[in-house]
Amino acid sequence: MGVHDYSQVDVEYGDSYVYSLPRLHLYEVVVGSTKNSLFGTLSLALGTHIDILVVKVSEELYLTLATTNLSSFDMLRFKEIYKVFRRNVLGVHVNRERSTVTIVAAKYKCPFYELVDSVNVVLVPTYSYDSGVRKFFIAGSPDRARKLFNDLREVYGDVDVRRVRWSRVVEERRKYVIRSLLSNLTERQRTVLEKAYRSGYFDDVKKLNLATFSEVVNGAKSSVSITIRRALRKILSEVYSVE
Repeated sequence: MGVHDYSQVDVEYGDSYVYSLPRLHLYEVVVGSTKNSLFGTLSLALGTHIDILVVKVSEELYLTLATTNLSSFDMLRFKEIYKVFRRNVLGVHVNRERSTVTIVAAKYKCPFYELVDSVNVVLVPTYSYDSGVRKFFIAGSPDRARKLFNDLREVYGDVDVRRVRWSRVVEERRKYVIRSLLSNLTERQRTVLEKAYRSGYFDDVKKLNLATFSEVVNGAKSSVSITIRRALRKILSEVYSVE
């Protein structure tokens, strides 16, 4: 992979060096296979994005919280997939106010996490599935990371790796927060708000007025105005309710 730098970083305190830390490299990894994965299979079947948060409960038990948008969630398809993975699913929570679905699952001796743990690298939370493709970030020394990537290829086959900066993690986290904010909106609110933005309704010099925009989204002028205000209020209430 052409990565070979593993120099030490000295941490300075006052006028003296206290200790040294290894320089951890950050990698973005994309795994195309959904083998033995509940959420990979579900994401592929629904053609949707799923955000994943994993908590290691014990040496063998992993707890997973997976969240996706309610509008893209097909309960009938989920029930079909559930038949295969039913022993792993602990519960399904539908939040209609936030327009989200969260699935809580447990897994013993997960091959993916066993590989990560075995080479002593860090899986940066959270990660995601997008239409069946697993994307995550790994932090670790080049030699340990290289071993993990080789092991992943043996198990999953299709593995794409690239070295990235930590700003990439920050950007992905920003996208995650934005998706969370937008998930509070109804499908109609999201559609109207997106079209309003893309059509220039919010520009300093408006490209179209409310009456014209209402025709674009096939709604009455008063109704569209209320939809926009309620959508913005939901987003702002989430932003300003954070303590």
